[in-house]
Amino acid sequence: MTQTTEALSAVRKEREYQNRLWGMNCHTHTVSEWLLYMRDYLDEAAKIVSRESSPVCDEKALHIIRKIAAMGVCCMEQNGIFRRNIKDLEKSREIHCIQEDRI
Repeated sequence: MTQTTEALSAVRKEREYQNRLWGMNCHTHTVSEWLLYMRDYLDEAAKIVSRESSPVCDEKALHIIRKIAAMGVCCMEQNGIFRRNIKDLEKSREIHCIQEDRI
């Protein structure tokens, strides 16, 4: 299993956990509300890593990152999913000054 597959599996399991915790028919939140919730958790992770040492703080922060990623998924489930257009790749490379050989 690749790292990406494992990460996406962890987010999927977190979504299952959240659905069981809050119920499948929980209140729908706006994009703005989800951003505020995610920001609150991001701030919590930042406080942990600024006050504790590795590897303990890293483990705690990674649990929060998993929660934030699942919140992002739930936000899209509730408010719409906008897929990445691969045609944007070349423009992004130009904007970020990324050379072809670095990818």
